[in-house]
Amino acid sequence: MEEEIKYNIAYRWYLGLDFDGKVPDHSTISQNRRRRFRGHEVFREIFERIVLECVKAGLVRGENVGMDSTHIKANADNHNQEWVELIRTPRAFWDDLGVAELPAESTVKSKNPCDPEAGYMNRTGKPKGFHYLNHQCSDTDSGVILDVFVTGGDVSDCECCVERFEYLKNKMRFPVKTAGLDSGYDTIAVHFGLTRLGVTAYISPCERGIRKESDRLSAAQFQWKPEEDCYECPNHKKLTYRATWICAGIPTRNYGASAEDCKGCPYREKCFTEKAKSKRIVRKPCQEFKEAGRERKGTETYKRTLRRRSVVCEGNFGLQKRCHNLRFTRKRGVENVLEQCLLSASALNLKRLVKGLHLPDVPGETRARNVSHPGFLTLFRRKSPLIGFLLRVTA
Repeated sequence: MEEEIKYNIAYRWYLGLDFDGKVPDHSTISQNRRRRFRGHEVFREIFERIVLECVKAGLVRGENVGMDSTHIKANADNHNQEWVELIRTPRAFWDDLGVAELPAESTVKSKNPCDPEAGYMNRTGKPKGFHYLNHQCSDTDSGVILDVFVTGGDVSDCECCVERFEYLKNKMRFPVKTAGLDSGYDTIAVHFGLTRLGVTAYISPCERGIRKESDRLSAAQFQWKPEEDCYECPNHKKLTYRATWICAGIPTRNYGASAEDCKGCPYREKCFTEKAKSKRIVRKPCQEFKEAGRERKGTETYKRTLRRRSVVCEGNFGLQKRCHNLRFTRKRGVENVLEQCLLSASALNLKRLVKGLHLPDVPGETRARNVSHPGFLTLFRRKSPLIGFLLRVTA
């Protein structure tokens, strides 16, 4: 970078250097990155400023948002690991439900002594090992990235979802109306939290743990009747409330049918095992929010929202991994990796912004969709060498 600044007039102009001005030493650039901004929100402020410039240019409305995460290979040896015991306190979600005095949970996790903040990821279809997760919220109309958040690779996607939408609505002041999410976010906490924020969530149902080839009846095929506080089975028999059990510190209500009703039922073999005498269903607090969200499945808005989320979120990750240094990290620690992810997202947003500034005056929605078109890279390199310099800095 030091050599390019010496010979590139555009870079000198951007940095305010004369033709014979002394170029900063390479160690000045690198040490500023390492030391000067430690513990500050400089990179977050730069990212937010670029997002606001996109808003001023009419590229972002912030009404339709998609969220997803991608893994980043950590700078840690997968074979150098040790097992540590961690204490996890209950999430604030249960406090909102009025469930008090939940016990803290103890869990054992694999950590790398060189980078203890990286998490060991073990997901189906993903590479195993120490990774970080980059969680991003994007405007599905324009492709502009609205938020970036980093966690260890062993953290579930759903754990930070509601928190990031609160950030978009309360701090960034975006009028978020709909959210498109994949099956990793299909939890009661996410459905409840987004509903409380006034956001209509379109979430792909999670089918983990359900055998697709099995013909056994699932709990979803039993109709919940809140006014009677009971379930109704396909044979039109009622499953009434029996008891409240504490499962993993969470109070769950249990409903069951009578043994007489199940004895001669034609669905008996498909309903429960031979050892059981009757059908039992467990219901968690605020499960009605999850059920209401699943009722949106199959609608035209549901299909359009998830299709657009897939194109925008996964497309952004693909561009960032190919062009903007998001495939792996040489840094260690969540704060340092967050810095890298913020700069990567800022680079992509700058490309959207430059294209938007060169578009003719068109309605906001049309302008936003034109910005997300992937054939912009050639125009960007031709029109904006100075922003190209900024992108080199991010690498």
